[in-house]
Amino acid sequence: MIKNFIQRIKGYTLIFFWTFIFLLTAVILFLILPGEPKFRYEYQKGFPWKHENLIAPFDFAILKTTEEFEKEKSDQLNQVAPYFAVDTTIASQKVAMLEADWYSISDSGQISQEVLNSLILPLKSLYEKGILQRSPETYKELEGKNEIRKRAGTAVEKRAVSDLFSEKTAYTLFTNTLKETAGKYPELDAAIKKLTPKNYIVANIEYDDLTTKKDIQEISANISPTRGMVKTGERILLEGEIVDDTKFQILESLKSS
Repeated sequence: MIKNFIQRIKGYTLIFFWTFIFLLTAVILFLILPGEPKFRYEYQKGFPWKHENLIAPFDFAILKTTEEFEKEKSDQLNQVAPYFAVDTTIASQKVAMLEADWYSISDSGQISQEVLNSLILPLKSLYEKGILQRSPETYKELEGKNEIRKRAGTAVEKRAVSDLFSEKTAYTLFTNTLKETAGKYPELDAAIKKLTPKNYIVANIEYDDLTTKKDIQEISANISPTRGMVKTGERILLEGEIVDDTKFQILESLKSS
């Protein structure tokens, strides 16, 4: 009986001993390991600094306010010219179609060739500038934009939005070209009237959502969240000094550093 009691006492003593060792170790680690620094100051924008003079304890970056960051992001994204992909095969196909149609309805004389050239050059010009499926004003991606980036494979060039045509506008312009050419060459008026303008007009550029979004993501990722630095030892605030917008943002930056 006494022997069992003594063994129990020894068991409890061992438990208490290791518990004590564990707690002691925890306390020692707490004391010797650096803890997270706490920003002990209280402050309000527009009120005096109630503490002693504040000197920067280390170098830290000044964070932009949410409003500053979002405005900078918005300004940069507004300057992004959206990408439009060009189908480079369409223009050559339509020019070849026009040539084939013309040769099938007219002779091969010099005047006939002059007429064909008078039609091909304006048609190429329409495609070179760019034909959209609909009016540029109807594209959400072109709201507030003055230019686009035309992409043909890896080649990219900028083009003013005002230079672009819709299929409807391009059709009207090419129809007028046919009429003007017929008036200039009345002897071939009948042959020119056999050409159907809608056969040669189709959109050759379309909005490139993937490339545009990639560009926007890269620009957004490169916008810095900070503006300037405060160096170690630099005076931030004097006791009693009013915490204005600039000082407030510096304090917020120090607090989060």
